[in-house]
Amino acid sequence: MRHLAKILIALCVSSLLHAQQSAHDIMEKVDTNLRGKNVYMQMSMSITSFGHKRTMKMQTWSQGKKKSFVKTIYPPKDAGITFLSLDNQMWQYVPKIERIIKIPPSMMLQNWMGSDITNDDIVKQSSIVDDYNAKIIKQNGKMITIELIPKEDAAVVWGKIISLIDTSNYTDTKDIFYDEEGKEVRTFIYDKVKKVGKYYTPTYWKISPNKVGTQEVFKIMFFLALKNILFYKGRSITTFALTFFSTFSFIVYVAMMDGSHNSILHNALKVYVGAIEIYKKGYREIGGNEYLLYNVHKKEEILKNIEGISSFTSRYETYGLLSSDEYSSAAMVVGINSTKEAQHSQLKNALILGEYLDGSANNCLYAGSDLAKRLHVKLGSKVSFIGSASDNSFAADIFKVCGMFKTGAYEFDSSSAFIDRGYFDTLMLSEDMASYIHVDVANLSDVDMIQQKIQTALDDPELEVLNFRLYLHKSLFCGDIFCDYDI
Repeated sequence: MRHLAKILIALCVSSLLHAQQSAHDIMEKVDTNLRGKNVYMQMSMSITSFGHKRTMKMQTWSQGKKKSFVKTIYPPKDAGITFLSLDNQMWQYVPKIERIIKIPPSMMLQNWMGSDITNDDIVKQSSIVDDYNAKIIKQNGKMITIELIPKEDAAVVWGKIISLIDTSNYTDTKDIFYDEEGKEVRTFIYDKVKKVGKYYTPTYWKISPNKVGTQEVFKIMFFLALKNILFYKGRSITTFALTFFSTFSFIVYVAMMDGSHNSILHNALKVYVGAIEIYKKGYREIGGNEYLLYNVHKKEEILKNIEGISSFTSRYETYGLLSSDEYSSAAMVVGINSTKEAQHSQLKNALILGEYLDGSANNCLYAGSDLAKRLHVKLGSKVSFIGSASDNSFAADIFKVCGMFKTGAYEFDSSSAFIDRGYFDTLMLSEDMASYIHVDVANLSDVDMIQQKIQTALDDPELEVLNFRLYLHKSLFCGDIFCDYDI
């Protein structure tokens, strides 16, 4: 009996090992179909976002897992933008600014050309086979569902990927991507499989982020061999929260020297945030261009007539890549009305070198001192910018460092830069738009009443009007001074 039990255990273990190896073998075959040895392809990508649609066309070349090259050929304004990947490094050439820019690893998972795919998707830096452990979780004839869990040392952000594989030709039919918290982030659907040489590859890809109204569709034409083709927008919210928290901590320390709770509140709120914030619903939780404010000038005219408001300003925030001749860094670049900002926040007072923005709508950049150190730039240095415009199209330009600021909050000073709205709006196609509007009040004890007045006057169910106590609760950074202090 004991001998029989040992045999059964051995058979079970053998079966499990076989299943795990089978899953790995299947993914290797899928990966080989997808990559091949030498690949050239043409593809078009249609991006639909909240009723707006645009199309891009690209050419790509690749050799195995280590080398790939992508060239944009349409639309004309983006033609000639190229991406080169060698081993684990990536470079981008932008004709408009005549620069070759090295993309840092931290930007590999940023959105590519305003779509919901990533730089990593395009250059295939991470490998399903090398970076994930595979396990079969369901089988229905030739269709097998495989769960992919990242290895401990893998430099990936997906917490899990569920792949539906057709083993009749070893092609992917569907991938579902999950974040580290187990939330579904996006879905890839593959169709119209064609045989190219000895490989099978889907020539139609549909990418659907887990948000309403957006999708990308790839249509691929093969001529020689094979092929391969965010968000994760939550980073913008996370970065903002970290930035605010570190800035707030610094200002609380300084303000406590005055011994006044009200002084703490006023000083903390004047660094970069306001007593009241106005957003489009969804911007704080999801972020992105789909949640921008429109008709901002009209909203500002309404705010002018509300008693108790001492100042307000709108900002256009975006996240992109800033690069000097040799160094690059991801950064939050913000278009501001420099005159209003000087009245509303402490950004001007934080100046340590050069000049504050003068409102002349030029390409002057007002950079955090620690960001300038990262880029190894000084006053007068040229810094290139690449990012996505308000319509998610590609945006690139060269700025000149005219001033540097230091608030003492490292997260803020190392990741933030400002430019005049007049110039930035032209580049980002963001005239009469904003990420949000910040409002300051003459007396903080009136903040609830003024918040209600703003909500009533704007009369728009799509807007979210929050006072500092409410949006700090939502940000999960709610200290005793802000949330429990009775004012």
